[in-house]
Order: sequence, then structure tokens, then C-alpha cells
Amino acid sequence: MDTGRRQQPPAQSGYILISAMLFLLVVTLISITALRTTALQQRMAGNLHDHQLAFHAAESALGAAEDWLASQTKKNIGSNQPTTSPKIWALDAPELAGMRTKPHRWWTENGSQYPLAANHTQALTEISSQPRVVIQYSHFARDSTNIGKQPRSGINYYRITAHGSGASDESAVIIRSSYAQRFH
Repeated sequence: MDTGRRQQPPAQSGYILISAMLFLLVVTLISITALRTTALQQRMAGNLHDHQLAFHAAESALGAAEDWLASQTKKNIGSNQPTTSPKIWALDAPELAGMRTKPHRWWTENGSQYPLAANHTQALTEISSQPRVVIQYSHFARDSTNIGKQPRSGINYYRITAHGSGASDESAVIIRSSYAQRFH
């Protein structure tokens, strides 16, 4: 039976609208957090890559310095050899005090530039500046304590410190090794 009246829909209080707005707010917050996390991870990956470039540059310079020392034919390459290239520093040289904390400019002025040896002829790529090394003469250890007419033979000891930069000079790695060269 039709009484001619239309039924009114039940009154709505807006719960659906509020629920949808809260859902959109949560999704927006999750999206912003995900974007920030991604940006941070990209920066971290870039810094890691930059550090690895600097480490490989320093390692290459260290190897080149060791190869250069191995190629020397003088019986005693000590710290008083002004004509050698690269320069051989004394172990206690005052200019080298605190060299591990010196800025990049100091290394450019005082370190020997890579490449040093004949088998290291190409410059490294993807780095801001070529690595530098400082070679320090430590001491000579004789094979025998006998003093006389026998030829002097023994081992020269050196300390090699290498400084490498990554894609920017802000990322720097300093590594050090000891090197022994036998002379007969």
C-alpha cells in the first residue's frame, strides 16, 4: 500500500568521511617516512661509495710506493737523499708530526703524487685528486754484527703513509704500511 509518503533515508553522522580522512592521513605519513628513509639510504650509499673510492686510491698509492722502493738499486736510500723522487723523509721529521690529521692541502704540498713507479703509469679516475704518499726511512738492520771487510748487507726499513680522496676531497682515507728492502 502506498500512502504517498516517501521514506526518508536514515540520518548520517559523517563517520565514513572521518574514517576516509584518517586513512588518507596515515597513508600520507607512511609515504613521507618512506621517502625520507629512501633519501637517507641514498646518501649513505653515496658516502660508502665515496669512502671506497678513497680507500682504493690510497691503497693504489701505497702499492706504487712499495713498487718504487723495490725498483731502487742504491744500497741505502735513506732520508738524506734530496735527489730521489719521491722524497724520502726522516722518521722523526718535524714537518710530519700529526700527518694523519693534516688537511688535504698539506698532503698536496708535502706528499708525492701517484703514479710513482713505472708499472703505475695511468692516473686514477672518478676521484677528485690523485693520491699522495709520504715515505719515511726508519732504519737499517745489518745482517751481521761483524765489522770488517765484508760487504755491508742488511735490510732497510721504511714507513709508507698514503692519503687517498674519493669523489670529493672531503672524503679521505689514510693508510700506512711498513716496508723492508733487502740489500746485499
